[in-house]
Amino acid sequence: MELKKELETEDFIYYTDEEQVIMIRKSDNSIASNNYFAENDLHQRMIEIANGREDYIYLRSESKKYLKEFKNQ
Repeated sequence: MELKKELETEDFIYYTDEEQVIMIRKSDNSIASNNYFAENDLHQRMIEIANGREDYIYLRSESKKYLKEFKNQ
């Protein structure tokens, strides 16, 4: 499976494929998480972005259309 860059914030980059989420810490390019924590954190970041509470540097274009699903959560 090919990992795709999903989201980049000030502190982290999230990569996804059909089975996993990998969360990379930008300060030292280390893996912050590649388990449930990464998946949960990505979900929370999407909620924050959709509700205007967090900015992002990059969001995969295919994912932008799903932001409305996270609105008001």
